[in-house]
Amino acid sequence: MFVALALFTVSLGENTWNLLSCPVWLHHDGYIEVRFPEPVDLVATAVDTTGASTVTIKQTHSVSLPAASEIHYSAVGTEKYAASLVFDKSDKLSFIVYGDSRHFEKRHESVFNAIVKEKPNFVIHLGDMVDNGLFSDQWRVFFRVTSSYWAEHVVYTVRGNHESPFNIYDQLLYPPYYSFKRGNITFIVLDTNQSLEQSSPQRSWFLNELEKARQDGRPIFVFMHHPIFTKGPHRKDEVVKRLQNLVPLLEEFGVKAVFSAHDHNYQHFWKNGVHYVITGGGGAGLYGVNENAHTDAELLNYAVKHHYVLVKISKSGIQVLVKTPLGEVLDEFHL
Repeated sequence: MFVALALFTVSLGENTWNLLSCPVWLHHDGYIEVRFPEPVDLVATAVDTTGASTVTIKQTHSVSLPAASEIHYSAVGTEKYAASLVFDKSDKLSFIVYGDSRHFEKRHESVFNAIVKEKPNFVIHLGDMVDNGLFSDQWRVFFRVTSSYWAEHVVYTVRGNHESPFNIYDQLLYPPYYSFKRGNITFIVLDTNQSLEQSSPQRSWFLNELEKARQDGRPIFVFMHHPIFTKGPHRKDEVVKRLQNLVPLLEEFGVKAVFSAHDHNYQHFWKNGVHYVITGGGGAGLYGVNENAHTDAELLNYAVKHHYVLVKISKSGIQVLVKTPLGEVLDEFHL
């Protein structure tokens, strides 16, 4: 047992950054970060309406810049890296949401290759990227599968329960909870592994983000790993039951949709103007849905297939398409 653990977990002498198979873009809380699998000498330029600003750093694994309309970088380590990120300038925006890929490399690869062919502006993974947060080989597989897209675009991630212990996740990826803006939308990412009860820091932060979005007149999407409503096997989980206390907030602030995973299937609920979407079909073994199980929200549709959710935003509205890697449309609706 101890020999096996030594092979698959990050040893004390191993550099966690080396788990990245390419540079990755991260975007949260008004900043863009670029993270590298090795120390690099870097020149980065951020361009916005006030002009361009350039930063030069030697021997860094990561650089953080204020979010701008364009960011360009070139970096040199043992390899040369260069990429540009141009934020959404048109009225059209599309993104894809999916979750629960875990260690199932071939199925995840099938789903993600289909995602890339959709040419979304960005992708959101709802957590459970690996089976265990300490298993370095599983992180390498996850970054390898997603690297071709991530090197040129932003992939946003959510803390799932299987990322625990969170040492690697926290060093390489996002804060436990954060927000970002794309187009005219506010996106809020929650960490359902931490408390969202009345007195918790995360709930206070969430309330503040909701209020800012309302004052700006922005539509709001919320993302979390555990679902609020489900007719899958996790409906009895205590964490799922506790999340029901968020429902009044979501309704009060007019949240458009809540996206979650954790149950490995597709489910679409509706209650008092809020859509609740479970998309846990990223590659892990599938779970059944009990249509007769009680929920306080109306189940509009479900499917037990591997899939992803494509959201298209334009002047005419917001369209949601749920698709399998083979292109079968499992559901379609408008927000």
